[in-house]
Order: sequence, then structure tokens, then C-alpha cells
Amino acid sequence: ELITIVDADAINGTVDVVSTLPTGWSLVYDLPNGNVNLQFGSTALEFVVGTETSGPNNPNSVFVPVTVNNFTDIATFQGTIIFDETKLTYEGAAGPNGSADFVAPYLNFGAPGVGTVPNNAITFSWFEQGGTTLTVNDGDVVMVLEFTVKVGTPTGEALISIDGSSTALGYSDDINATSLLTPTTTGGKVIIDS
Repeated sequence: ELITIVDADAINGTVDVVSTLPTGWSLVYDLPNGNVNLQFGSTALEFVVGTETSGPNNPNSVFVPVTVNNFTDIATFQGTIIFDETKLTYEGAAGPNGSADFVAPYLNFGAPGVGTVPNNAITFSWFEQGGTTLTVNDGDVVMVLEFTVKVGTPTGEALISIDGSSTALGYSDDINATSLLTPTTTGGKVIIDS
């Protein structure tokens, strides 16, 4: 199938006319340079929030991992984690296994309700301070979120997602970049079980 792009305006992030793209193809906007590129396959950085189970009214912590895919030559990433504040209390975040592995101490978190961060959000940002980029394996844990289930929460699910609602969602594979690329995200949850 032929792909026809008419009046692509990457500066404003719009494409007025695009025919249906074949499976596996996507448009990638390079906003600062005003380009619209066509690429095959998904090479975008992907964040995946894990799923963990906790009993109701459990005062013990639930540790939810956030893993990555396509983390190749990454220089920086940032975003916002959204959680159900009616069911979960945020206790903290760390690198894998609660340690300073991977990106910490350069991974920074903004706590819920502090400054401009909403009560149901956690902001995060990281950049490679060695003046280079970093590559990790698909499925590697980049951060672990610690929650407790609020007393009185019934059996069910508390959803957790990543977006750009408080801190813009993005990443760069260039240490000199002046703009961010958009990663893909897969949400997770805490299953509150009896």
C-alpha cells in the first residue's frame, strides 16, 4: 500500500491527510527540526508497570516494579505515575530491589501533594550524568514503587499508569537533545485480594 502524507506540519504536531498505514509502520514527529518520518516497527522506549497482589487492609508494603523495553542508548527520561489515591498510599520509590541499582541516585521523584504534584501522582526524571547514553535489557526494572493499601479498601483493583499529566512524558536518545521523544506505556495495578 502506498502511503501519502499531505500537508504534514511537524512544528504544530499535525498531519492533515494520511492514508492508512500498513501494519507495523508509524509516523514519528521530530518537532524541533520540522520533520515527519515514517518508521517500521516500534523502537520507542516502553515503560511497563507491573501487577502485584495485596490482601485488604494490609499494612505491609506492596512493591510494584516498572520495567522497560527498547531502552537502547537512552540519555534521559521523565514522566508522571498516576495511582488510585482512594485505595493506595504512596510510601516511596527506589531503584530495583530497593537499592541504588541502575539509575539511582540520578533518578528523581516528586512526591504526591508536594509542590505542584497532585495527590494521586508521582513525578520522575532521570538523565545519564556520565555524558553518554545507557542501554539495558528488555524487561529490566528501572524503578520500584512502594504502596500500602488503605484501611477499609474492599477487594478489587487499584490501577497505576504512566502519563505526562504533571511532568511531561518523554525520553531522549541524544545527550544534546532539546526536545523529547514519546515513549509507549503499559499500565499495571495492585490487586486487593481477600
